[in-house]
Amino acid sequence: MKVLFGVRNDGPDAYYRAKAPATVLRYRGYDVTCRVPVLGEDACTFDVLVLQRHVSAMAELVMREFQERGKPVIYDVDDWLFGIPPTWPVFHDFYEAGRAESTEALEYHRRLLRRADLVTCPTQALAERLAAYNENVLVVPNCILWGDWDSLRPVAHRELDGPVVGWFGSINHWDNWRSVAGVLDAVLAETPAWLAVLGFPELVQLFPDRLSKRTFVGPARRFRSFGHVRREIKTFDVGIAWLDDTPANRCKSPLKALQYGAAGVPVIASKLVYETVLKAGDTFYGYLADTPAELGNLVRCFCHGGLEDAQERAAAWQQRVWEAHSYETQAWRWMHAIEEVIGYERK
Repeated sequence: MKVLFGVRNDGPDAYYRAKAPATVLRYRGYDVTCRVPVLGEDACTFDVLVLQRHVSAMAELVMREFQERGKPVIYDVDDWLFGIPPTWPVFHDFYEAGRAESTEALEYHRRLLRRADLVTCPTQALAERLAAYNENVLVVPNCILWGDWDSLRPVAHRELDGPVVGWFGSINHWDNWRSVAGVLDAVLAETPAWLAVLGFPELVQLFPDRLSKRTFVGPARRFRSFGHVRREIKTFDVGIAWLDDTPANRCKSPLKALQYGAAGVPVIASKLVYETVLKAGDTFYGYLADTPAELGNLVRCFCHGGLEDAQERAAAWQQRVWEAHSYETQAWRWMHAIEEVIGYERK
């Protein structure tokens, strides 16, 4: 069985939802290729297509070509595109600003969802929304590739007079930071801590002067250069992850917490999304907050030398990530999805 993971680009979604699992499956002897699909060629060569969140007429043509030859197509979706907030830069790809009307790209997304033999996504919350368009939805969680992290050394540590509270992410997080910036400003003002922001240096425009002066920033990097960001993450004394309770955020995956875990960094996070992995029964692998104020109190406690068990939790979380959230141990989930779709009959 020959499988094509059809990606759109070399971004993080393509990496975590296609390239990383394909790499592990290939290493284990499966005939798997990962690249941009080619109309008029690939349907003749491959038995299954995993179409990683394409939204174009060309993508529909490729999907139809496979299906007309009796070959199934999995359509993978990693975000709730019907609920993207206007503050996300990609909003304009899917909606006409000021008119609340969908663009051609969103309509192709809808059509591809309905036509796919199987839809995959990283979370149950997103699966429940996608089920309105296709009854065949399977959750395949996001994982990290452990090999990206286990041999990395931190960058040279800055000479600072206090701990580093770190965050990394994309320019989609303006709203989330607007909720917590004031709280962190007040907390860091009474502690010796510093704030590090990687990937979104423009955030300092949102910060009060007092917080800006205690903040280091790093630029966004192409994902092919993300290895340097991983090394910087390993210098954090604690990593924060906050998501406001919105429809789009409820559908997001806890990938950021997994990356902190892979780096061996203690995690302070919102209960929304991150509780699904940081709490297992009576075991807590990180610290969870319901509100921005609670997040601030946890950061305050850490920066004043509290949370003595933080490193123990971080070590346990790092081990848990390896065992349950790495593609080295979980790539079978993608092969399960591929084997399952082979048994579907198109409707």
